[in-house]
Amino acid sequence: MTQKLALVTGSNKGIGNAICKALALRYSGSHFARSSPASSQGPTPLLILCTARNPALGTAAVEKLREEIEAKDASALKNGLTELRFEQLDINDEQSRLRMKGVVEKLGGLDLLVNNAG
Repeated sequence: MTQKLALVTGSNKGIGNAICKALALRYSGSHFARSSPASSQGPTPLLILCTARNPALGTAAVEKLREEIEAKDASALKNGLTELRFEQLDINDEQSRLRMKGVVEKLGGLDLLVNNAG
């Protein structure tokens, strides 16, 4: 089964963090899954790449997001529809952007980009 890929920049706090949370809750709640085109394989999973410049802050933010999401909907991240993953990205650094380009290509390309950093 193919997955959809969302990338949210600047997601360790504020608006980017809230967008990651909203995407995870909304998608795992199957609203999008139910409204997506019918498939014999069921809904398409969504991988949300939450990015930030600082790896420690980004990793901590994703862990906190997981806890908040599971507190709101215990099955949200366990139903196989949504996965949150931290990836370090400094949009001001060319090497970091090129590394992220490779990650995205390896995962099959972007379906959703939220360019929040900056």
